[in-house]
Amino acid sequence: MYNARDELLLIRSFTQVAWGPSSAQICVHPVAVIIGGIETLRLIDDQFSFSGWFWDIVRSLNDNFGTIGYLIIGLFVVSWCLSLLIYRIKGYDKVVVNS
Repeated sequence: MYNARDELLLIRSFTQVAWGPSSAQICVHPVAVIIGGIETLRLIDDQFSFSGWFWDIVRSLNDNFGTIGYLIIGLFVVSWCLSLLIYRIKGYDKVVVNS
């Protein structure tokens, strides 16, 4: 439920700065795939007890999901603020669309 609400908030934020929802999804979905991939790799590791540097990184990433989450949220906030700033500086909010 949280992810759906978060994604809707992000899509709404991106559409307010003249990007269509598909552009917002381009930003949000890869992050979800990466997080899901890390979790999937951790589940595989739990079942088979792999060893090596790659699996150490997977375990470390999985153990620090709270920090990663804050970094992702920060990245989206900074991206949104930058896009809003560019939107205002370039004057896209004053563009007249002829029908």
